[in-house]
Amino acid sequence: MKRSVELIKLFPEKMECAVKRFIFNLGYDISHVTSLLSSEGLETSSEVVLIIPEGNDKRQENAVKDVRNYLDRINAETSLTCFEASKNIERNVSKFSKLFSSNRKTIVSLSGGPRDHLIPLTLAAAASGSEVDKFYFRSDLDSDLEQISVPEFSPELSETQKQILETVEERYVPVSEIAENTDYSESTVYDRVSGLVSKNLLLEKSIDGSSRYKCTDSARILLDPIN
Repeated sequence: MKRSVELIKLFPEKMECAVKRFIFNLGYDISHVTSLLSSEGLETSSEVVLIIPEGNDKRQENAVKDVRNYLDRINAETSLTCFEASKNIERNVSKFSKLFSSNRKTIVSLSGGPRDHLIPLTLAAAASGSEVDKFYFRSDLDSDLEQISVPEFSPELSETQKQILETVEERYVPVSEIAENTDYSESTVYDRVSGLVSKNLLLEKSIDGSSRYKCTDSARILLDPIN
């Protein structure tokens, strides 16, 4: 059986819909991958996502091949996708949040691989808590696999606040423009914007004597499930 291995760099939303999606931070050792897949079980059309570093690394390539060979050995009709992470931790938090979707049962392993990727994966998963069905952790001390609970850190947002966040893009935008794009009054927008700034979801900057706003990385993470 030939299995496709796809490298997703910028557009993980193009990944095919799967019954189960397993997300792993992959290093050189794949034991945390095989132990979780064996414990949880694979279904037809499941997907295994391996987060790997940028660049060429022969040992990393061998680890990916080992996972593929494992899936072949157990004859799992499962797609294998490599998601290439950047070297920027904050950017990775935003990128990893795109891996979580309510359209599929998502299972996340918070074990293995470089900490440079494990930390942003944990933060992105916690921020997308309602989109993740199960979290697993494999102990470095005794190799025991344990299902764990991760608190959801997504703040509660009103519909007005959601619309404002969806309107504000990568540039600093004045209240008047936000009001025009959302059909809310400027006084309403200003009130909601102040709340979003206090929640660290909008950045405020004075330009030409007036306040302007743009989304923070935290807001962009929230916008993926919203959109």
